[in-house]
Amino acid sequence: MGFSHRLGYSKSQETGEIWEDAPEPLRLFLADRILPALVYVDGDKRYRNTDNVPFGCKDLIADLCATIGQAPDSDYSDSWHCEEILSELIKNCKWFNFYDIAERIAKLLQIYEPRHSGEPAWIAKYGFDFYKFSLNEVLERYNVGWRLDETGLLHKRVPQSLAQKEKVLHSNLNDRYQPANSTTA
Repeated sequence: MGFSHRLGYSKSQETGEIWEDAPEPLRLFLADRILPALVYVDGDKRYRNTDNVPFGCKDLIADLCATIGQAPDSDYSDSWHCEEILSELIKNCKWFNFYDIAERIAKLLQIYEPRHSGEPAWIAKYGFDFYKFSLNEVLERYNVGWRLDETGLLHKRVPQSLAQKEKVLHSNLNDRYQPANSTTA
């Protein structure tokens, strides 16, 4: 985090947590930084998926459009324009559809990841945990209150002080009622 964000001088810090919006920098980060690393141009013999990335761009556009109930752009199957169309879809959709898209990408990664269970380098570069970490980091950076959980769903962020209290309380309850949880022979 930069100086202005860390010390509360950024615009997102001035307005409090963001819940009902998908700020432009967040959209740009997903569209132009995260997704390009996860897609290849599919359905065209000129382009090969040599890095074994998880998503074919055209298939992903069709899937994401179906997820948000929108018809794909008529040029989405054009190899020269599909990456740009994917980027524009994310940049221009309604704010709540942006989060539908973010969750759908998470779910798709969870589906594809088991196919690469013996490939730790693939999982580190393209897996769900990489995506979750990257998305949550940018959500934090722009003071958006949503966080992607282990199941691939977005939930409201729990304030750190409350999360710490919850952890202590949970631990105390486990310690106190441990005998009730154990089975006796």
